[in-house]
Amino acid sequence: LGALCAAGVGIMALGMTYSRASWIGAVVSAAVFVFLWNRKLIPGLILLGLLALPMLPDTIFNRILTIFNLKDSSTSSRFPLYQAALEMIRERPVQGAGLGTDAVRLAIKDLNLYHGTAPFVHAHNLYLQIWLETGLIGIVSYLAAMISGVKAASKAARLHCSHEVRLITIGAAAAVAGILVDCLADYLWNYPRVMVIFWFVFSVMLSGVKLARRAAAQKGEPGGPRL
Repeated sequence: LGALCAAGVGIMALGMTYSRASWIGAVVSAAVFVFLWNRKLIPGLILLGLLALPMLPDTIFNRILTIFNLKDSSTSSRFPLYQAALEMIRERPVQGAGLGTDAVRLAIKDLNLYHGTAPFVHAHNLYLQIWLETGLIGIVSYLAAMISGVKAASKAARLHCSHEVRLITIGAAAAVAGILVDCLADYLWNYPRVMVIFWFVFSVMLSGVKLARRAAAQKGEPGGPRL
């Protein structure tokens, strides 16, 4: 009951944001969770999603329809941001501009790379922002950490461990996967509290992997107590 209440509050908040990237990320999270839990349920998930579409409020359904509308103000405003970010990366691909959104903003302003109407605060894309701030080594390290972490969780989900450990590992992996998709169109780390929650979920995922491997090792199953 407590979990359902928490999920209900989260779903309500998600709907009220009208953030299309977050909605897509939530769908990806659900798909990853079902796939890791029991991939045979994927067709049922797709059918359930299609049946739920007519039940959505008109405001949310109409908002979904604008995802591929390049003339939408929210979508079109991102193109000057992405263009400025890519030009900045071309200027400093290895070293970046320095840590913090202010360092990136000032560097782009000094080079006169941004020509949009709204002020440039960040790149509106986590991957571009990390590259802008930390350079090539930073973005490669981040991508390697994310890919290896989610890959380890997906393997751990197939090991023989307790129901609780498997559920926590799969849930955290699904959440991380959804966030990574969301970050293609958003820079969530602009809010420190969201950044802390992200790394907390990532650490929960790695903890689940460690516990699953430990349980598998105790049963003599290949998987090894690594990590």
